[in-house]
Amino acid sequence: SVGVISVGEAGSGKSLLIARLRQHVGKDSNASVITIRLRQGRLGHIWQPIRKQLFTELLRPEGNSETRTTGLMRILANRFPQWAAACQGGVGGLMGILQGKNANTKLGPYLERDPQSAMLDFELRRVLSHLTDPELNGIAADWLRGEQLGEEDLTRLKLSTESLSPVERESRASEVVSSFLQLVGNSTLLVLCFDEVEAIQSGNWDKAVLREFATAAVTIQGIEGPRVVITTLRFNLHTDLREAADVTSLQKLATTGPIFFKMLTWEQMLRIVHARISSEPTCKLERQHYPPESDWPLTRPFLEEFYRENKLALTPRHILMACARKFDQIK
Repeated sequence: SVGVISVGEAGSGKSLLIARLRQHVGKDSNASVITIRLRQGRLGHIWQPIRKQLFTELLRPEGNSETRTTGLMRILANRFPQWAAACQGGVGGLMGILQGKNANTKLGPYLERDPQSAMLDFELRRVLSHLTDPELNGIAADWLRGEQLGEEDLTRLKLSTESLSPVERESRASEVVSSFLQLVGNSTLLVLCFDEVEAIQSGNWDKAVLREFATAAVTIQGIEGPRVVITTLRFNLHTDLREAADVTSLQKLATTGPIFFKMLTWEQMLRIVHARISSEPTCKLERQHYPPESDWPLTRPFLEEFYRENKLALTPRHILMACARKFDQIK
């Protein structure tokens, strides 16, 4: 497994990089890119949002109308190729299972016969087997995401109805995520992208929650299997994480050292500005009467002043917002 830390200011393109990575890797059925946004994370509540984001992403439909499936179904198909082959012979293939068209192909027997699956979390194995039951796959998906189910639904899934404390729910989330990653094993390359990590901070608890996040991320990275764990951070948060986490954790999270997004140069800023103003149909038509290097309808003095004032923290987002404000003034 590989750990990557990318560091840059807000609007520098960190999330865009993840989106492009998703487009590139998404073409490979043996790989999956998953973005885990930690906006709901806090001290003592890190694994639960990881669990929710992980399975929310994996349960989202993907592909076109003819090949539509989910990331979770692809991963299970890679892990259990004989089950996948049986599914493809039924009505609607893998997606036919979720739509109730291919209900005779059960995943449970394949899970039971697999020696490695026997070592996994019992409730996770049971819930995964219910994914191929059209009457239960809805509440099975809710359980995977960590939703709190009522006693009736838990009974239908043949799970314990005992209520859990907040500490126990956090521990269960850790067990479910870790067990699922163990199930994936070497069958699928997972690229897990932690984003919006700054949202977990709260007052004087910053260092403690950052240390807790680093421990969780390193745990995920340490589970056997081809995996890339990407953590996107702002510059100040990267500094805070370095102070909060131990050296070994940081080395694992950034296998080859952190990658820093550099601030934009004058030439790069001009390319973004010209691309932006040329994307507006009216401007594009009118700019045909000006030289290609023209800044019209903006002016060079405006751009020079903007660059001089912002060059130490200049990002594409800053530039696009400045162009929008200037357009409004011109209008």
